Amino acid sequence: MKVAKLSTVGLVLSMYGLWMAFARLPMGIAGDLLGRRKPLIVFGIFLTAAGAVIMGRGNSIFTLAAGRALTGLSAGTWVLLIVVFSSFFDVDEAVFASSMLTFSASLGRMVSTASTGFLNRVGGYKLSFYCRR
Repeated sequence: MKVAKLSTVGLVLSMYGLWMAFARLPMGIAGDLLGRRKPLIVFGIFLTAAGAVIMGRGNSIFTLAAGRALTGLSAGTWVLLIVVFSSFFDVDEAVFASSMLTFSASLGRMVSTASTGFLNRVGGYKLSFYCRR
């Protein structure tokens, strides 16, 4: 029984990385072909919110997997975000721009992870999904 539960948890957790891997290259190509990256980034933010709401409201393993898949798809827009953010800097500051963006994202993850326990005590485990990003 424990093996089945662990593999189910692994399946749900793997949805993020799997769908992010599938989405990155097509998102980059779409951004280049359209010549506009901002609408795709906004779409990615929408997918993040939709995935968080689905995981927060979900009562089954399938809804959790679907929410993780949507947040993984949204992570595919990360490349577009780096390109747009780097365009605000000189070419010789590209590494600085991408490291600043990576630092901001990592800091956000650290703060959200640290606050999850508090949010669980205040409003139950579903509250942290609604406060995401």
